[in-house]
This record gives sequence, C-alpha cells and structure tokens, in this order.
Amino acid sequence: MTRVREQAAARAAATGGFGPPVVHAEVDALVSEFLPGRTLTEADLCAACAGASTSTPSLLTLVVQTLRTMHSTPVPPELLAAAKPGWLPADVHGWLALAEEKGFSRLPLVNDARALIASLEEAAGPTAAAVAFCHFDPLPDNFVRDGERVWLIDYEYAAAGQPWMDLAILSMGCELTAEAEEKLLAAYLQQDDIDVATRSRFAALKLLACLRETCWGIVAEVSGTSALSLEEAVAYTDKNYAKFEATRRAFFGAP
Repeated sequence: MTRVREQAAARAAATGGFGPPVVHAEVDALVSEFLPGRTLTEADLCAACAGASTSTPSLLTLVVQTLRTMHSTPVPPELLAAAKPGWLPADVHGWLALAEEKGFSRLPLVNDARALIASLEEAAGPTAAAVAFCHFDPLPDNFVRDGERVWLIDYEYAAAGQPWMDLAILSMGCELTAEAEEKLLAAYLQQDDIDVATRSRFAALKLLACLRETCWGIVAEVSGTSALSLEEAVAYTDKNYAKFEATRRAFFGAP
C-alpha cells in the first residue's frame, strides 16, 4: 500500500460514480468531497442481507450495485503495477513478513499462516482470468448511504484483485449468518440459488478474510504506526483471532 495507490483508487472511484470526488491530493494528504449521508452499521448490513429491508430498492440491492460497479470499473494502472496472483492482496504477505521480522509470538497464527493460505487458496479454486478493481476493506463504516444510493469511501487498501474477496471481507466483518451470506452472494451473482460448490469456495475465502483482518491487527500491534493505541490494537487482534479460530473450526469440521 502506498498513498499513490490510494489516491489513484480514490480518483477512479470518483470517476466511476461510486466514490466521492477528490478535492485535493498531495504526497501524504487526500481530501474528498463531503457526503451528506450516514455510514452504515453492522446491524444495517446484517438486516439488509437477511432480507429485512423494507425500502425499494433494498439496501442489499444498493450495496451490491455499488460493489458490482466498482468491480467493473477499469483498474487504475497504479494498482495493476502492484497486482499479485492469488486470492489475497499482496499487502497481507507483507504484513506477515513484518510480523515475522518483529518476532511476533503472542498468538500462534503467524507460525502456520503461509501454509494455511496456500491450502485455502487451493480450496477456493482458480481465480478469474483477469483481476478487477477491488476495495479490500468493505467494512460497514466504509459504506455511506445518501438517499437512495450507497457510496464507498476509504481506498487505503484498494488493489487489483478478485471481487469475491470483497464479499468475503464484508461477510466476515458483519459476521453474517449462513442464510444472510447466501443472500449476499445470490444478489451479487444475480442468481436465485447458490450451489454447494460455490458455498464451499466462499467458505475458504471467508476464512482467508478472517486471517487477513487478524494480520492487520498484528501489524497495528508491532508497527506502532496505527491510529490505534497498543491496547486497542491488541483488543482488535484478539477479537478477529477469535473470529478466525471459530471460522477455521467450522471450515475444517473441528470441535
């Protein structure tokens, strides 16, 4: 991740009509136009994916439209230059390298992360022939609803990659139920039903998403450059590690 990439992604999002206009950008600063809406919450997205929305179009429809628009927008050249093969963005491998360099040992995750990533990427199956413009941080507070549209903000982790990872990160961040997750996938894929093979592939991606978020917390702990205090970083890591462990047990059928 670099600020050059973030700024390029923000400009492309604005041009694509799903991100706010960029007002000013320089080496280490980015100013976007204010959006007169409200950020979504986990409760909003859980309700939307569970089919509880009463608005027309539904919130789920609006969120999916925004993601599909992003994924069909040409990838900025600055992001293509940093693209790596596989399901995970290159940032995660850099985070693991930093954790190893700093000798992080508070949790056992780092010890087997690379082998686990390889096995999960194999379980997820082949990636698409071409990479797409992905957000890679579509957590609830990065969606802003403005009347009858939904915007995406904060392109710090945007990269060229695989669109299903955005869906997996969203599902992981909101702790969607299996039923809500299936509705999210069906809406995105524009299908009535999700087959067993797709569910299985997506389960592997969701575990990768949990691993990614835990690694982000670890980096926040060891780097000292996060906006989080050390106590907050530890709490964030532990919260996502617990989610990772529960998802891993479910995926591998462990008690």
